[in-house]
Amino acid sequence: MMRFNLATKFLAAFLVILSLVMILSTYLTITRENDRLMKNLIDHSKTISELASTILYDELLQNSPIPLPDRIQSLLDQMDYSVNVTFYGLSGNQIYTQSDSLRLDINFSDTTHQQMLKHELWMTMNSVAINPETKNYLFVVVPIINRGVKLTPSTKYAFNGLLVVTFSKSYVTEQLDRVSKAIIMLSLLIAAGGGFLAWLVSIFFGRLIKRLSTASAEFQSGNYGYRIEKISNDELGDLAHSFNDMAAGISEAFTQLEEKTKSLENVTRQILQSEARIRSLIENASDSILHLDRSGQIIFYNNRFSGLISHLQLAPNASFIDFVSEDNKPAVKDYFEKLQAGSSETSAISFSITAGENEFASVEMTANAFSDNQGEVIQVFLRDITERKQLQEQLVQARRMESIGRLAGGVSHDFNNLLAIIIPNTELIQMRTTDEKILQYSDQVLSASRRAADVVKQLLNFSRQKNAVFKKQSFHDILRNILKMMKELVPDKVTLVTDFQAQADGMLMDEGQIQQMVVNLAIHARDSMPSGGILKFETRNVKIHRNNQLTEMIVLKVSDTGIGIPQENLPKIFEPFFNTKKVGEGTGLGLAGVYSVVLQHHGIIDVESVEGKGTTFVILFQAIRLEKSESDQEIK
Repeated sequence: MMRFNLATKFLAAFLVILSLVMILSTYLTITRENDRLMKNLIDHSKTISELASTILYDELLQNSPIPLPDRIQSLLDQMDYSVNVTFYGLSGNQIYTQSDSLRLDINFSDTTHQQMLKHELWMTMNSVAINPETKNYLFVVVPIINRGVKLTPSTKYAFNGLLVVTFSKSYVTEQLDRVSKAIIMLSLLIAAGGGFLAWLVSIFFGRLIKRLSTASAEFQSGNYGYRIEKISNDELGDLAHSFNDMAAGISEAFTQLEEKTKSLENVTRQILQSEARIRSLIENASDSILHLDRSGQIIFYNNRFSGLISHLQLAPNASFIDFVSEDNKPAVKDYFEKLQAGSSETSAISFSITAGENEFASVEMTANAFSDNQGEVIQVFLRDITERKQLQEQLVQARRMESIGRLAGGVSHDFNNLLAIIIPNTELIQMRTTDEKILQYSDQVLSASRRAADVVKQLLNFSRQKNAVFKKQSFHDILRNILKMMKELVPDKVTLVTDFQAQADGMLMDEGQIQQMVVNLAIHARDSMPSGGILKFETRNVKIHRNNQLTEMIVLKVSDTGIGIPQENLPKIFEPFFNTKKVGEGTGLGLAGVYSVVLQHHGIIDVESVEGKGTTFVILFQAIRLEKSESDQEIK
């Protein structure tokens, strides 16, 4: 595509505009001159007609010595354009014409022309101009009226006929031609001068614009030190000075911008590194960190919280309070309300949250409120204290049981020494007497002594003074072997039900202690169902948070449909010698022994009971998946 420089474009635009202006000016001038010439011609024709009418009147009425044609010709000779005169009588007949070439043939039989022969028309006007568009002549009609008489209805006799003066339009045309030629010549001269001036101006502007274009190209290529030289002392020079000043400012600003950009890049890099470190700390923190809005919806949480509720799907716009156990929701809501009200309370609060289906975790929460661009935010820190709480409870119970165990161990040794004397001597008495009463009394002593020996044996087991041997074994195998012998312990009116669903049933165990634990649980269930019922053994696997990781556990659930345990007795059932049976029925060491076995196997035990509906014991042991080669492997 052809490219034109700015000077050429400027010159072309100037010439086009100048041409349009000159054409419009010429048209307006010629039109105005034509109108002026036509008006002057009509005015002259009216004047000539009126003079000719006067001459005719003198000729007709006063019988002038100069013939009419000579007098009229003498008048016309004074004009610088061709004129013809024709007279018409009142009947419309032509009386006189000067030349046939410029004669107007008027048909006075025509309705319009008949009006001209009536004196009423000339009462209000003294001439009529006729300018036909299709002919090259101009006609003026003037009435012939007695001198000094004004036409009225009573002076109509003064109207003697019509005088028609004919003019040629060639005169107007010639005048217009002369004017047009003059205007065209003047326009050409003006256009030539304007074009030359525009060419000079375009060259001058083009050089400056070329310098500006060169400077812009230098700037674009990165040469910010380029400046325009050879500056003139005028407005264009001021423009060049302004460009140089602008260039200097841009160069300085660009230098500052580069420095600020480098500084900003360094700051951004540091911010990103700091953000990465903070995010790493948050995501890898041992505590769960959450951000909540004022309504309690979770807007941010770290990986630790995801692990804490790993079995649950965190729905969008989930509310934190939905994860709090029902019993603890009022306390947590009250804590948040006080925090949002500006309370200075910063102490931790402990409660349970849902960690999965039928799974709960104990947590300790601290929180604070702050504001950001999204509004007020509540920052929550959750620490999983499930294991710590269990360990604390176990520690308290273990210390208590240890104290009781030491006492029971000491008492059992001393009591066993006494029984070692009582039982042999009572047997000697029975061997050396035949007295019925003495034998009866001695049997009672031996029976009581043997029961006392059983109690001592249970006390020794409870006090852990018997060495335990742990082996990797199948928990289901042990249960099945024990349940085969349950028929001797459980009457027929008690229905025994099993439901073993645990896939991982291996564990480290002392077989004898596990057997004793299961038997004691079965005896407790049997005694709570004197009228019969259902005794059910169930197993399954669950995963809980233990030692800061998910641990697979095997759950043993032993439930009955007996009389249940009163709520006030539940905290005491694992204490030694706690017994609600009649005197002489039970030792109060059965469930204490169960608790002792669970602790020795690092397990967890819990109990639920409803009076009149039954009792359920839930025991958790750490599960392992056994290979055949690992079964019955002894752990020293």
